Amino acid sequence: VLILDNNALEGPIPLSIYQLVRLFVFYMSDNMLTGSISTSINNLTSLQGLDSSNNLSSTLPSGLCKLKDLWELYLQDNSCTGHLPLGLGNFAMVRYMDISANKQSGELPASLSKLQMLEYLSIPWNTFD
Repeated sequence: VLILDNNALEGPIPLSIYQLVRLFVFYMSDNMLTGSISTSINNLTSLQGLDSSNNLSSTLPSGLCKLKDLWELYLQDNSCTGHLPLGLGNFAMVRYMDISANKQSGELPASLSKLQMLEYLSIPWNTFD
């Protein structure tokens, strides 16, 4: 478990984080991080919780969708742009997903309908079609 919330951290997420392959929970919300989540996020195969709210800009990496054990994903209040990854429906265990208040656009992926464990989905304040 690595919790770095509210620490005034600046700059990009260090690439060494993506080598912590046994990491279960990674919370880094409310810092001043820049850039995006690396495509190396798919190395964190044990990850169950990810919170990067109020931090990042750029697009969401498709590697994020390879985290099969993820059950909570909080990416609200960032400046993430572009389309949501098509593989969002691959999160077989996800219960909570908040991608609200970003700059996401395009169509919602049809794969979202495959999220059978989903209890909470928040996507307002984006510009979806």
